[in-house]
Amino acid sequence: MSHSYFSEDLSSKGVSWSNIRLRLNKTPRPVDRVSTGWDSLDRIFGGGIPKGFTIIYGDAGTGKSKLTQCITAGLINQNLTGAYFIGDDLRDAPKAIPKDLNTLDFIAYKMSPERACKSILMALTQLQPNFAVIDSLTTIFGATLKAVPESEIREWVQSLAQHISGKIPVIGISEMRGSGFNYKPAGGTGVLFPSVTNIHLQKVRIKHKWDAHRYNGREGEYKWIIAVTKDRDGVAIQHKEFIIEYIGDEPLISDIQIWDKDDDTDEFQS
Repeated sequence: MSHSYFSEDLSSKGVSWSNIRLRLNKTPRPVDRVSTGWDSLDRIFGGGIPKGFTIIYGDAGTGKSKLTQCITAGLINQNLTGAYFIGDDLRDAPKAIPKDLNTLDFIAYKMSPERACKSILMALTQLQPNFAVIDSLTTIFGATLKAVPESEIREWVQSLAQHISGKIPVIGISEMRGSGFNYKPAGGTGVLFPSVTNIHLQKVRIKHKWDAHRYNGREGEYKWIIAVTKDRDGVAIQHKEFIIEYIGDEPLISDIQIWDKDDDTDEFQS
């Protein structure tokens, strides 16, 4: 026996079973990753960065631009071409290689979030790069002369993500704002929804001997921590923190040590 769950005509509201059937029993889409050029990053990213939006977020000083620059160097070293949109400080851009990397200054002339989104899409259409970097989503989509509501930043980041999905890797940097329960990326947590992959960076200070063991350092030192907090393809190592360090452009990834008080040794006893 069939049942009708609606008394109204849904077809007049743009709802049709033929369109809904396209969503029925879909198989997972094939995973398409582009190698970063660095084995250590590829290992935790699940083979590389996706064709679509990857958002790197964290506080100031957590190494967002540094990580982005090392990924850029790894991609350029594979003879890929890139577009680097700069909305904060021109000194944050990597040294441009004219035939492989174009930098675009979005600092000098402020524009609305809508115009910024359309300008980025126009530049990508004309330059046809293999990858792109937006440093940063906060400053480019919130860089007008007037205050920009958080919802506008979120809206145009989502629009941009929709247009580039499945085409080329695009890395966007996002700053954190607020504190406590209001501690979120600029534009709110909704900024992180349309991306394929989200990467969180932290800077931690070693305060005591247990931290020294955990982060393999000395008391008073700082360590930089990387974690994949979302991966829509399900191939990255998610929600596990790693220590990230650099030798030149090369990122070195190491595990964080787990200290078990039941296995305490003289080294960790008072």
